[in-house]
Amino acid sequence: LSAAEPTADAKKAEMMKAWQEASTPGEEHDMLQSVVGKWKVTTQSWESEAAKPAESTGTSTFKSKLGGRFFEQEFKGKMNGMNYEGEGMMGYNKVTKKYESSWYDSMSTGMMTFTGDFDSGTKTFKESGEFSCPLKKEVQKMRSEFKIVDKNTMTFALYMPDMMSGKEYKAMEQSYKRIK
Repeated sequence: LSAAEPTADAKKAEMMKAWQEASTPGEEHDMLQSVVGKWKVTTQSWESEAAKPAESTGTSTFKSKLGGRFFEQEFKGKMNGMNYEGEGMMGYNKVTKKYESSWYDSMSTGMMTFTGDFDSGTKTFKESGEFSCPLKKEVQKMRSEFKIVDKNTMTFALYMPDMMSGKEYKAMEQSYKRIK
């Protein structure tokens, strides 16, 4: 063993240090703490680019999970006149330096997954993702913008391809107002 080659103990220490750094919440996680709480949500959704919006309301609760590493959202309300529930998880991956999120709800058996960045100038999380389209029976691309307007206001917009034209359109817009 030459002096330049690391020992097994040195490799183990290096590995442990890398895991420790990757698992310790940072300023990106601290920023997400501001969403924790209960929110009243007003939703507008469009079935297509040309459709008139359907409006509904609900409540959303955000909780910090696993020592502030992840943030869980639970939503309850109505969508298209039916009871609707959804849950999501968001966090910051210190290894990839990307925000990651997932969403699943009572209108699907599939999960939506997103990855993206935070635009500090607009205070907006901009993510791109995928979902399984029940009409086309294939994976489709989508994107979202989640903006922290101030400590009591947030907005969310979801953009996806129009099923007829294939052009991107705003499929959903939500306004969050803090309850507590």
